[in-house]
Amino acid sequence: MIFNNFRTEDLSRKRARETFFEFLDRSTLETCNQKRALISSLLADYPQIDQLDIIGRLKSREEANFVSALFEMVLFNVLLRLGMKVDVHPCLSNGYKPDFEVLSPNGHKFYIEAVLSSERSQRSVAGQRMIDTTLEVVNSHAHPLFRVAVTSTGEPSTQPNAKKLKENIHRWLDGLGPNTKSDDEKAISKFDINGWQLQCKAIPINSRKENSSGILFISIGSDAHMVNRSTPIRDAIVSKANKYGKLDSPLMIAVNSLCFFLDEDEELSALYGSLQADFSLDNLDADFGISRTRNGAWNGSKGPQYRNVCAVWIFRNLHLYSLCDAQNTLYLNPFSCHDIPESLLTLSHHRVEGDVGRKYDGLPIHSLLGLDD
Repeated sequence: MIFNNFRTEDLSRKRARETFFEFLDRSTLETCNQKRALISSLLADYPQIDQLDIIGRLKSREEANFVSALFEMVLFNVLLRLGMKVDVHPCLSNGYKPDFEVLSPNGHKFYIEAVLSSERSQRSVAGQRMIDTTLEVVNSHAHPLFRVAVTSTGEPSTQPNAKKLKENIHRWLDGLGPNTKSDDEKAISKFDINGWQLQCKAIPINSRKENSSGILFISIGSDAHMVNRSTPIRDAIVSKANKYGKLDSPLMIAVNSLCFFLDEDEELSALYGSLQADFSLDNLDADFGISRTRNGAWNGSKGPQYRNVCAVWIFRNLHLYSLCDAQNTLYLNPFSCHDIPESLLTLSHHRVEGDVGRKYDGLPIHSLLGLDD
């Protein structure tokens, strides 16, 4: 049994310092009841000898561990429902243990390695945790006249004093006066705490309903940075492509990209290389062409590489709250000398036919898991 069966009524929201597992384990919200049932069902189908590892990662305080365990359970269950026989962490002759050894109904064997990928951020896990802890405390102290929109940059070198920050913000808000508007110059204030900068904008409360929320912040944002979604996916694939040396069967890599708004062009760039414009300096008036830089997982500086990888299965932000919405595509490697089982082509997949790539729609993951929309 993974969850506590005895809990008092608790309909409160998830706290910043709380893990997904802790929130699920205490909450009596109906959506949490459903998610507990789903996780328990996924876990029940997993081999008993491997359940302790999954449970340990689900209960971990690191969100990446929770997501990776969920991702592996989803993959395992989807493969089972496609009629595959799946062994978890098989021991290879060289001593390595990939995530799964899979045998299709027609006897086609291959290995699967699962990996997470995320947008690059300059903020460390420890720094983000200190920020979340501080803002959660401050957020619980509402102001009678104002809510606050917060944007933060950098990260603190040591744990900030939440009580002192709350007092400073309230002192600033107290000095604004009831007639202050959000576009007034004095409605913006900045606070610097050990290398962590907060810009706060006061938003007047105009109704009793707004004043009843019990929280201070109306929104919390972070510093802007250049979003690069292709490179982390490529790096995640490359990190697994040669990890196990020479295999007796092809390797498939499943990538859960933990970022929003990922599109097909970015996935293709991760595999085949980023797009570039080709033009001649001798004739700048001529039309330019479009080609791909040789910086992809499958198309490197010396041409096609990692031919042992038969396919890459990319999921877009698969998490507990997005199982019915997360899109996924199985990309077939045109440079690989290995085929994939026909039964996998019932999934959404992308393949190169001649010189053109074409995507085929397939069964949604949530329907394979027995979930409704």
